[in-house]
Amino acid sequence: MDEFHIDPKSPVPVWAQTKSRLLYLILSGRYQEGDKLPTVRDLAVELNINYNTVNKAYQDLERDGYVLTTRGKGSYVTDKAREGFFAIESDVDFLIQELIEKATAKGMTGEELTMRIVGRLKSEGKISSKAIEEVQESIREVG
Repeated sequence: MDEFHIDPKSPVPVWAQTKSRLLYLILSGRYQEGDKLPTVRDLAVELNINYNTVNKAYQDLERDGYVLTTRGKGSYVTDKAREGFFAIESDVDFLIQELIEKATAKGMTGEELTMRIVGRLKSEGKISSKAIEEVQESIREVG
C-alpha cells in the first residue's frame, strides 16, 4: 500500500499512526463508502508491524463509526465519512480537521482557536502583520 508510511521513531504510537492514515484515506475519498479495507493481517504484514497494533487501529475506527467489521467478511467503510466533512486533500487538511474537532470538543470556540494559532505563528515569526490584520478582520466580519 503506497499510501502508508509508519515512522517507528515518531513519538506517536504506531497504532495511532495507522489509524490516522486509514482515517485520512477514508476522509480524502481514497476509500469510499462500502469499500473493503485491507485485512488486519495483510496490513500488519505489509507494514511489518504487529497484528494487534493494526487491530487496535481498526477497532478505534469502528468505535468512531468509520468502519464496520463483520467477522469472516472484513472491514468496510461506512457512510460516516461523508457526513459533515469538507474535502480533505492532504495530510495537513486532516491534521487541521483533527485539531478543530479536538479543540471544539474541549469547549474552545472557532475564534479562540484561530487566535491561538495566530498567536503561535506570530511568536515563531511565521506570519506577517498584514496577515494577522486580515485574520482579525475576517473574525470581525463573521462575528
